[in-house]
Parts: sequence; structure tokens; C-alpha cells
Amino acid sequence: MQLKSLVLEDPTLEKTLSKIRKYGCAILPNFFKEEVVRLMDRELTNYWAQVKPGQQVIAENGQFKEAGSYEPGIALRIQPTSYQNFTHTATPFVHNPFLNTIIDSFYGSPNNKFMQIFAYHDTRLRDENWDDAINNSSALHFDGWQSLKFATYLTHTSQENGMTRFIPGSHVEGKKLREAQSEPIFPDIRDFPESDYTETDAIYPAVGAGDLVIFDTDCWHGGGEILVEGRDRKCIICHSRQR
Repeated sequence: MQLKSLVLEDPTLEKTLSKIRKYGCAILPNFFKEEVVRLMDRELTNYWAQVKPGQQVIAENGQFKEAGSYEPGIALRIQPTSYQNFTHTATPFVHNPFLNTIIDSFYGSPNNKFMQIFAYHDTRLRDENWDDAINNSSALHFDGWQSLKFATYLTHTSQENGMTRFIPGSHVEGKKLREAQSEPIFPDIRDFPESDYTETDAIYPAVGAGDLVIFDTDCWHGGGEILVEGRDRKCIICHSRQR
């Protein structure tokens, strides 16, 4: 499909919901203004500087604790109890009326809004030993628990420096396959030979700083990999789910 089919230059609630329901994803250019992105970047850079590359850290109740490895760089998982410590990052999402209305319209109310925010700073060049980077969620997959994700990037991001890829329209199949599992799993598309899709169906949008990507995690999707030396990726992803 044409990438432009996913882009909403002048998004309204109904147009945005229509894209999500039809394709499982939508792209809203220039959603966050330049000053908002600058403040996000400055705030997160301050925290990323306190974490060793290769680690994932959870910010909870105003404190940090290690939560395993993250091979491509640094992963910071911010829990709601620490949103007040990340006002420039969390507030533009959590207190945005448009995003709140999308969640309420998509799931109904009440729901589990903005359950956590991930802030990634990827710096490591792709390593063939990662086996398609399964260790950093880069294999095409659907999530074990369905959620609606909002993602924004703090610099221009494309396939060269780790843009998230997804298969538009695959959320219908993903939902069916997910619900057929006896328990939540982290699948790899290669484990589902009955799938109607393959890696060649995935698209890599090229987005600018502050563009917003919305997607249903029943879509086959995967994190990108840095393919060009010196091109890092700074990404913020918020999760919301049905209650």
C-alpha cells in the first residue's frame, strides 16, 4: 500500500480513528511542536546520561532500578508514579485532550490510559549475531497484550537509523492469532507459517522530529535497527490498554 494512505496532514478525531480501525496505524506529521520536542530531548538526555549503554532501567516512585539488558543502547521505562519527574516528556502525552479522546473512543471508558512510557536511545550499529535483533524487539511480532501505542521520535528517523516498521492492515490477523494463544506470548512472524504476511510487507515510514505514529499492537510490527554508523535513534512510546 502507499505510505501516504496512513498520513493525516489535518487530523480530526474521526479521520484518525478511521485510519487506526482500517489499517491499524496512522501518522500525524508535526504533532508535537519544535519547542516541545526540544524540551523532551533535553530532559531525557539528562537521564540517559545516568545509565550505562546496554541497560534497561525502570523509573518508579521517583527512583531508578535496573531491569535487565537492552543491547541497542539505553531503554528507560517510566511508570506513572514517576511521570511527575518527567514533566516535559509525560505531560504532552498524558494531558493531551486529543490523545485522551482517541483512547476513550477506541476502548470506551474506563480504560488503562498511559500505563507506561518507554524512552529509547539506540546507538549501537546492527549486529548480525542478534538474529534479526530479536533481543531488542526487532523481529516482526504482535504484542501478547493488545495495546494502542503512541510513538514520537526526537530526530529525523528512517530505516537507516532504526525506524519502527509495521504491516498496515495486519491487525485483523494479529488479533485472531493472539486470541488463539492460551497465554500471552512474544511471537515472531516466522513462527506462523499460516500468516498472510511476510517481512517484505513491512513498511518503514520516514518521520520528522515530533511526528506522531499511532498503531494497534495487533499489527505485525518491530523496532528498527541502526544501519548507518553514527546515526542514533531517540524514541518515546506510550502504552494504553483496555481495562
